[in-house]
Amino acid sequence: MAHQIYHTEGFILEKRDFKEADSLLFILTKDFGLIPVLALGLRRLPSKLRYQAVLFNHTNLSLVKGREWWRLVAAEETDLSRTLKRKTKKKAIYLRSLILLRQFFHGEEDDQLVFNDFKRGLIFLAQENLSESAYQNFECILVLRVLKLLGYLKDEPSLRQFLLFSEWSHEIIQAMTDKQQPAISLINSSFAAASV
Repeated sequence: MAHQIYHTEGFILEKRDFKEADSLLFILTKDFGLIPVLALGLRRLPSKLRYQAVLFNHTNLSLVKGREWWRLVAAEETDLSRTLKRKTKKKAIYLRSLILLRQFFHGEEDDQLVFNDFKRGLIFLAQENLSESAYQNFECILVLRVLKLLGYLKDEPSLRQFLLFSEWSHEIIQAMTDKQQPAISLINSSFAAASV
């Protein structure tokens, strides 16, 4: 019986060794939310997927749905994660944001809004050259947006402009300069409330 192959894209947020040479990946996908994906033989040296299905890659995926887990059929790293990993500052923000997503995103649900908003931010980061302070502002806004979309951020009227815009711009990043301290306080209180 032929299995249907699903094509999507996703961020590999976690990788666990499984059995002798397999890996269990937790991937935030565009179409299916956060899903567990079994990659058979991934840790074997001759595996074609070994260098594509890497932790924290943004990847184009081909998947088959199994009873317990999805199964990885094909994977190819995208230019987005390759570009972000080339520059130290961008790579650091990229990795921290993926760790944040893994910590706060739960469940298999079709949440394209979170995925698409997060990806738009990373595309802006990949394409733009920012000053040191602008990198800090960008990361602060990205974290605020992720926490808000996942339901971990209480409403703060003074920060609404950073949660409601549809396209990233240098102007919105510059506007965070005067709001960074209250934004960081709100982020920290959200972290504290989520860990209780």
